[in-house]
Amino acid sequence: MRQLHRLTAAAGFLALVAVVQADTILRQSSFDLSRAEDPTYFQNWKTQVEGIGTDAEGLTSAQLYFPVQKANLGRTSTTSSQDWSAYNILAVKLTNRESFPCEFRALVYLTASPNDGANMFSGKIVIGPNETRRFLCYLNPDDAMPYGLEYMRPVLSAAYNNVYSSGRFRDLRTIYHWRFSYQGTAPARVDVSDLRLIKQDITFQGMVDKFGQYNDRDWSSRIRTEDDLQVHKAAEQTDLAENPGMGEQLGTDKVANDNPQPGKWAIVTQNNGRKYFQHPNGKLLWALGVSAIHGGTPTPVGGRENYFQEIPSTSGRFASCFYIRPTLDGNNTCYSFHQQNLISKYGENYMPTWTNLVKDRMSSWGLNMLGIQCLGQFYDNTIPHTQLLTTQNFPTRLRVPQQLWGSFPDPYDPSFQSWMATNFAAGLARYNNQTNFVGVYVDNELSWGNTFSDKARYNVELGTLKAPATQPAKIAFVNWLSTRYRGSIAALNTAWGTSFSSFNDILVGAFQPTIFPERMALDFKLWTRLFAGTYYGAVRGALTQAGLSGLYLGSRYADWLPEVVEPADNYVDVHSFNFYRTAGYVNWNYFALRKKPFMFSEFGHSVQADGTFGGPGEVYSQDERAFNMQRTLGVALNFNNCVGAILYCYTDQPVTGRYTDYENSGLGLVDIADTPHYETVNAIRSVARTMYTTRG
Repeated sequence: MRQLHRLTAAAGFLALVAVVQADTILRQSSFDLSRAEDPTYFQNWKTQVEGIGTDAEGLTSAQLYFPVQKANLGRTSTTSSQDWSAYNILAVKLTNRESFPCEFRALVYLTASPNDGANMFSGKIVIGPNETRRFLCYLNPDDAMPYGLEYMRPVLSAAYNNVYSSGRFRDLRTIYHWRFSYQGTAPARVDVSDLRLIKQDITFQGMVDKFGQYNDRDWSSRIRTEDDLQVHKAAEQTDLAENPGMGEQLGTDKVANDNPQPGKWAIVTQNNGRKYFQHPNGKLLWALGVSAIHGGTPTPVGGRENYFQEIPSTSGRFASCFYIRPTLDGNNTCYSFHQQNLISKYGENYMPTWTNLVKDRMSSWGLNMLGIQCLGQFYDNTIPHTQLLTTQNFPTRLRVPQQLWGSFPDPYDPSFQSWMATNFAAGLARYNNQTNFVGVYVDNELSWGNTFSDKARYNVELGTLKAPATQPAKIAFVNWLSTRYRGSIAALNTAWGTSFSSFNDILVGAFQPTIFPERMALDFKLWTRLFAGTYYGAVRGALTQAGLSGLYLGSRYADWLPEVVEPADNYVDVHSFNFYRTAGYVNWNYFALRKKPFMFSEFGHSVQADGTFGGPGEVYSQDERAFNMQRTLGVALNFNNCVGAILYCYTDQPVTGRYTDYENSGLGLVDIADTPHYETVNAIRSVARTMYTTRG
């Protein structure tokens, strides 16, 4: 089992803790910023100290002027060191006095040599114009997974930005050199305060209240009593009445369809080059949807009862909220606080009322498509929807070194396409006759690899080479190599820098290269193309055999490679990408070159503020999330090849982790108490009201 037994063992000790601090700090040590000019305390380079004062919180503040790039605040010494081993976080608060963003690098070296960057910490810090932010640099991050969490509870009650660096565990006993190095070219004035070393206290006593909310922060919409749920319910009815639906869930009348293909879902291209989904009614639709609408995912409670201030009785009013579920640590008792709050808010028979409310919300918010993982009653043909088919049960699997969710189906197994056709026909039976069935994704976030490293890029090849000699993909790979090198193992050895005695050596061996000569790298990329083309071609063939009435929406890439996406161009109707990043980090130009359009099949930002712990695409306030989502959607709408974005997800994940994989991200459009995050909701409304006039 994973380490859930640690949680049980800790419960008795934690029960002795009477007071929980809002900041989860075990120990800390502050740097004396009043000595910012003292060369025996800080050894700054080029930085000028213009004054020492206090910030808005009454903390000592050094007012600094960084006249040149790489001017810094910090310490450097080749003869004496500082012992930071009692801490794992370097924290700082910065106030930017300029009208432009300022970038710093937080740098911590582990040796006496200022030129030895082995396993050093190097983290990027960006602070916006006239902005104040805290940053926590995780020199040695604590692993949250043994405690049933993907993301650790917040260190501070105040909002802050997490800063990470690649590398393994760092020995912090001898720190000779560290600094905050200014990266801009224009001179800048930035104030520094609250500079300290922190060790986080990773205890969790009473951190969740009886509504499933995080207990060590406060925010305006937090629920204190059941009466608050009714207050929010009434306020929302007023909001929905003031913001009626836009009437565009089945397409728009604002843009005429230049090239209609009525009677079916299709991708159409306007005369101006803009691509759209086309509803069977002939109207154009740019997808703006949401995934995972359900009554809330249970969180494990067994063995960690101390996390919660109150868990209801298993035989009382909320008995239906308890489940036994398979977790990463085995079967466990789980509880759904979201379901509990729905019962409190809408009554024991909450489902019909809540289902209708969700549909009203979608209309009012301007959402026109359902993504995957929604309750079945939402797929009732009233709203356009997408579905997921999977090959995870296909028996012939290929394991690769870096697996996101599991192994690959082996597309070279001769039964692959026929197996899919049979299974897909059953999966499509309910939806194929629905007018609002848009189409299907097949598989989710397959482990294709990425371009971050050679090992990641050649993930498929390394898995294939390590596979047994009976693996269909390996047999096909070796046969392809033999054909490519005209049966000459000597020619392959020359190209690869290897010493195989025959092609059979490759088949029966488990070759795992650590360097990738140019010709080997080329062969691997070519094979990835063939592998991907074989996979996507078989899927397309199976969908046709199964009678798919909608569109083939791709495979929801999380990691991807050009040599995977480009062969898929020949088979998918739409490429689907799961994207958690801001507009500036999207390779729009790459997508523009695709033969087929693309959509964001998952899109969003996790909030590390208020009652949530952050996650993918992390932002640090609800306002910041709303700004980033609106900006990214605005760029997407002006991009010819983009046909939509599906937000993930409808409800914030429980802060104590969903039972399936312990994800606890703050990605939802509503919180654990079913209260909308109106900053984001209003940003989506703003996009929806103008998206067709914007896109044209």
